[in-house]
Amino acid sequence: MDTISPSQDLNNLFEAILDSKRLALSVYLSLREYSVLELARIADMKPKDIQRHLEVLECARLVNVLDRGGKKGYRFNPRHLEQTIRQQFARPKKDAN
Repeated sequence: MDTISPSQDLNNLFEAILDSKRLALSVYLSLREYSVLELARIADMKPKDIQRHLEVLECARLVNVLDRGGKKGYRFNPRHLEQTIRQQFARPKKDAN
C-alpha cells in the first residue's frame, strides 16, 4: 500500500463521506455486511454506481471487502476514521518547561 500524508488521508476521508450517497452507503454498511446487489436494491441505485462509490470508500479505508466464497461483501470500517481523527485533531502536547 502506498504511503500517503496525514493531510491527504484526511482529504480522502472527507471526500468519501461528504457525498450524500456514499454517506448513506456508509450508514447501511455500519449496520451489517452487504453485497453490491443488496446495496443497489436498498439504495435504489445501479450496481455499477454502487461499485464506484464503494471504490472511493475502500480507497479511503472506510470499508472492508470480505470474500464470501467468491462473492464480495462490504462492511463499514470505523477504525481508520477514528484513528485519523484522533491523529489530526489531538491536542498538541505541551512542553515540559
